[in-house]
Amino acid sequence: MSPADTRERLLDAAQRLFVQTGVSATSLRSITTEADANLASVNYYFGSKEAMVQAVFSRWLEPLNKERLKWLDRVEEEAGDGPLEVEAVLGAFLGPTFHMMRDERARDFPCLFGRLHAESDELTAAIFEQFHDVQVRFIQAFLRALPHLNLPELAWRMHFLIGAMAYTFGAADILKFISKGQCTLSDLEGALKRLIAFSAAGLKTPVPDQGDTTQ
Repeated sequence: MSPADTRERLLDAAQRLFVQTGVSATSLRSITTEADANLASVNYYFGSKEAMVQAVFSRWLEPLNKERLKWLDRVEEEAGDGPLEVEAVLGAFLGPTFHMMRDERARDFPCLFGRLHAESDELTAAIFEQFHDVQVRFIQAFLRALPHLNLPELAWRMHFLIGAMAYTFGAADILKFISKGQCTLSDLEGALKRLIAFSAAGLKTPVPDQGDTTQ
C-alpha cells in the first residue's frame, strides 16, 4: 500500500471519529486503530494531532475555497463594470459546496464543521483563518450586488446564509420528515437552485426598521 493511501486512510478515519465524538475527545490511538495504522505513521505524515486536524479540514476547504474564488472571478469578469447579480454571487459561493458533496467522503463534512463550535477557540480560529481570502472577496461582491446594505447588515445576512447552507446538509433527515419522504438531498442540483432563490430573497429584502429593541 502506498504512503498516499496510508495518509488518506488516517484522514478518513480521523474525519469519521471527529464527527462522532469531536476533535478533542478523539485520541490518536483511536484514529490509528480505525485506520489500521500505527502511531508512528501519524508523526511521519503530520507531526502532531493538531497538524492532522488541520489536514482533515484543509483537504476539503482548500479546493472548495479555490473553486469559490474561481467561480467568483468568472461572475465578476462577465459583469464587467456593471452591477453584480445577487444570484450569480450566491451561485459562486454555494455551488462549489454542492458539487463537493457529490464525493461520498465529503458527505459528513458539514457535521464535522459544525463540531468546531464545541472545540477550543484556538482550533476554531485556525480553521476559520482558511476562509480569509474567500470572506474578503465575497463581502466585496455582496456589497457591490446589494448597495442598500452596509457591512453590519450584510454580516447578519451572510451569517444566516451560512447557517442555511450548513443546516441543509446537516439536517437532511428533517427535510425528509417534513416532506413525508418527497424531498431528499439526492437532488443536489434542485436543492442548490432552491437555496439560491431562498437566500437571494433574504439578501435583497429592505433593511428592517431597528426601532426600540429594549421593549
